Amino acid sequence: MFILTALNKKFPNKIILLLKNTYPLLFLNYFYGETAFIKNIIFSIDLDVYMSQIDQWLFGCQPALEFSKIMPQAWFNELMFMSYFSYYLLAGIVCISVYFEKTSESYRANFVIIISFYLYYILYIIFPVLGPQYYFNETAYIPDQPYIFGKIMYFLHPIERPTGAFPSSHVGMAIIFSYIFFNHIKKLFFITLPFVISICFATIYLKEHYVIDIIVGLLSAPLLIILSGSIYDRFLSFKTLKKV
Repeated sequence: MFILTALNKKFPNKIILLLKNTYPLLFLNYFYGETAFIKNIIFSIDLDVYMSQIDQWLFGCQPALEFSKIMPQAWFNELMFMSYFSYYLLAGIVCISVYFEKTSESYRANFVIIISFYLYYILYIIFPVLGPQYYFNETAYIPDQPYIFGKIMYFLHPIERPTGAFPSSHVGMAIIFSYIFFNHIKKLFFITLPFVISICFATIYLKEHYVIDIIVGLLSAPLLIILSGSIYDRFLSFKTLKKV
């Protein structure tokens, strides 16, 4: 942080300023992994049993187990892997595109994204849920990875941890990305919307989440947008008051 601040003062340019305002995204995977070690400080057990019971009550089955059995076709498999992979690209695309398109408006957008990510991580610690792929373990049918995106996700699978299923940050953050695109670059909103929708299905198909995780992810996104935006506005008003 100090290095980027110093570099920005000495060699001011858009690239360094972008890094200065988005570098916390580089640590997301590390802190996500840390939640797996401290997730049981409130609840001593993981709450998957309750999440799976809610899905069973809602649908009369376990959608995370049945979806891939109903649609085992290779092309659909690849579509789901591609959709899931697109999530990793959306965060970078939204930060970079808004920054270069509307620099003055990007600071708030970046702040909302970063704070929302870390608020989800706090929820993972409070509500420890592993996800179907870990909870059902050997009983879960694991789809093959026949094509390029399946192989990419198989390669990236080690970054996943037995944590962070409730609520689904994949869905919640995808909604937040769409919100930012809609407010700042509507063209990208319409381009990325199909991926945002398909992410909701991919997380179930690939057994990353229960359906209840998706529902709460959808409901939590507007709340995090309001909360993180409010935090930003308070910091901004405090900074303005200090200058006065």
